[in-house]
Amino acid sequence: MYCKNCGKLIAEAGKFCVECGQPVQKEEKSNTPTTDTLVLTLKPKFVALPFLITLIPLQIFLTIWSAGFLGVITNLAFVFIGQARGMDNGFGLLPFAFWGIASFIGIPVIAFILTKGTYNNSFYSFYETKLEYSENFLTKELKTINYKRIIEVYLRKGIFQQAYGLGTIFLSTASSNGISNAGITIRNIPNPDQYYHKIKELIEKAQQ
Repeated sequence: MYCKNCGKLIAEAGKFCVECGQPVQKEEKSNTPTTDTLVLTLKPKFVALPFLITLIPLQIFLTIWSAGFLGVITNLAFVFIGQARGMDNGFGLLPFAFWGIASFIGIPVIAFILTKGTYNNSFYSFYETKLEYSENFLTKELKTINYKRIIEVYLRKGIFQQAYGLGTIFLSTASSNGISNAGITIRNIPNPDQYYHKIKELIEKAQQ
């Protein structure tokens, strides 16, 4: 260790600095582990109707694309196989109809299952000094953000969210390059105003 007065190296057993005579003040090590108390846990709420309504444009686009592209590929494949077997005709409009119907029904069903599963398995745990985000559905993800890294907290409530009493809270952090922003988005939180003020208060307290 070194003398805090003159910076001279002192033996571990020394009680005084041999250079300036300053008494050695040893720092006591605390055996008490530091704890970070869990303050609140948030879980996003999945609402089916708004989700399906916002999915309609993508659903229509993928239905038309699947019916056209996959329908042509399937028809050509059957024509090729038919000619190889001495048959001349394909299946006409049947492949187009099949892929169109399959996409129109299948896309929202798959998206519904995946999104609901993600929402049901996502948790945001707010401690006194940090936020832990965990998601355990198709993939396992655990992310921790220290409140001192958060540069902005803001709340947004869309049209459908306002109808269901929900909101989205954004926790913005400076990215590694210091230019763009990153962070965590907490979607569809019930009582958003109450939790927004609580989260903001937690972060401001930790940053003091």
